[in-house]
Amino acid sequence: MRVAPSRVLSPADAEAWAARVRQTGKRVVFTNGVFDLVHPGHIRYLRDARALGDALVVAINSDRSVRANKGPGRPINKAEERGEVLAALAFV
Repeated sequence: MRVAPSRVLSPADAEAWAARVRQTGKRVVFTNGVFDLVHPGHIRYLRDARALGDALVVAINSDRSVRANKGPGRPINKAEERGEVLAALAFV
């Protein structure tokens, strides 16, 4: 089963979505990272970030950025797959 693609947004669509959320008086929290191999530390970090506001936007580093930061063997999972995993988390 795949997560609805509407949960993974382009930067422009995410910005527009966040603006709509803010217009309703809600607080949007933003964070980013690689999230290549999601582990309990990631889950705790994202859950705690979400607790700081009403909605959480998570940006994912590009595959090129991950290679530059972590070496030629990374990422293990492509950006689209990392986004799909994060979008499956209810608090993201």
